[in-house]
Amino acid sequence: MALHLPIRELARANVALALALVWSGLIVSAVAACVHDIGRWLNAW
Repeated sequence: MALHLPIRELARANVALALALVWSGLIVSAVAACVHDIGRWLNAW
């Protein structure tokens, strides 16, 4: 038995997934930049 989702709900799920991927990528990028900067600060000592 196939599950039929309305197009709006499918589009909303796709938008939510895309936004989650974008935000998680931004967060990972910011954390990596902080780790990189802290590593450079510690090597400067």
